[in-house]
Amino acid sequence: MTHAELMADSAARYNTKREIALARADLERQIAFLDSIHTGCGSCQHYGGRGIGCKLAGGQEPPDDVLPVGCDSWLWDQIPF
Repeated sequence: MTHAELMADSAARYNTKREIALARADLERQIAFLDSIHTGCGSCQHYGGRGIGCKLAGGQEPPDDVLPVGCDSWLWDQIPF
């Protein structure tokens, strides 16, 4: 969707200040949720934990500086524990 299409679609949905306020509140909740997701190795489906290592790396343990931030192949199973 182009920027112009997005703006036209959005303009059709938000006719009142209340609609805009509700949309903003919903977006803020979504952002808070996304910010709460830890994307380090510990929450990645590919990581089996210390001693098991990363399945994508053939069982190798990620470097200490990668563990807290994860890598580009990070995959979340959406289970919060």
